[in-house]
Amino acid sequence: MVYIKKDNFVDGSRRYISVLISLSLVIGFGVYIWIRRERILPLLSVSPIYLAIVIILGCIFTAASGLITKYLVAVFGIRLPIKEWFGLAILTTMTNCLIPLQSGSSIRAIYLKRKYGLPYSKFVSTMMGIYVLTFWTASIWGIGLSIAIHYIYGVFSIEIVLFLVAANILMSAFLLLSPTIPQRKNRLLIFLRNILDGWSEIRDSKRLVLILGLLSVAGYILKGLQLFFTYKALALNVKFLAICLLSVLLFFSVLINITPANLGIQEAIISFFSAEFGMGFNEGLIAALLFRLVTMVIAFTLGPIFSYLLIKERR
Repeated sequence: MVYIKKDNFVDGSRRYISVLISLSLVIGFGVYIWIRRERILPLLSVSPIYLAIVIILGCIFTAASGLITKYLVAVFGIRLPIKEWFGLAILTTMTNCLIPLQSGSSIRAIYLKRKYGLPYSKFVSTMMGIYVLTFWTASIWGIGLSIAIHYIYGVFSIEIVLFLVAANILMSAFLLLSPTIPQRKNRLLIFLRNILDGWSEIRDSKRLVLILGLLSVAGYILKGLQLFFTYKALALNVKFLAICLLSVLLFFSVLINITPANLGIQEAIISFFSAEFGMGFNEGLIAALLFRLVTMVIAFTLGPIFSYLLIKERR
């Protein structure tokens, strides 16, 4: 009789379900594009200049993500050179494109453990603390953008605003109140304790919190610019502030992490958002596919290079 640990069985089942969902979404989008090909194919004319801008912005966005890791591990006395913090960000993106459930974070955790001896628990909990700070700044940024969009464009989504307000209240409770979580063997309680432990590691350094907050805002702006020029590459007219709000919502989409790199989830959010703000569902879908293609080109062009460099560094 073969004995399988329950956790391994559950993780394996989740991966199989993720693969099935991914395949279903890809087939669904393929069928939709085929049915609407007469309206979608004319949108496929891409401006090489704008496309180059999208690629450059994608690299800068990856660098901003790498800087977050750099300042994060500095709390534990680890100084990462640019080859490592940028390389780990690239490898994270590449791994997430291949494997679901944010497996890219595991790559960073394993590398930092083996080279610098940083415990997995410390890295994971501190990353969770940073996620809370990131979502908090995202909710504030998103609420401000929603108000500006209402006054400038006359478009207002009460559902989006209510979601952002709820997220802000929840994140504020974690950041300001730091509630005590009982010591019980419950997955949700363990998850919440890890978040609070991670936040406690970084909250005492106001300089670090400021840097991480600014990097988070820079990330929203960079992703917003990248999405804006993605639409421009397809010769589509878009509302810039609306695209910035879309970039904030995409950050929250990591909470629905069931497919590799949120395959299908990201495309659905961009498409429906594009339709909601008068930019067209089909246009949003094509922009989303081009945006994903650029992300994969960056990841799979630079990923193997930095894989070699980091493995050589480790040896």
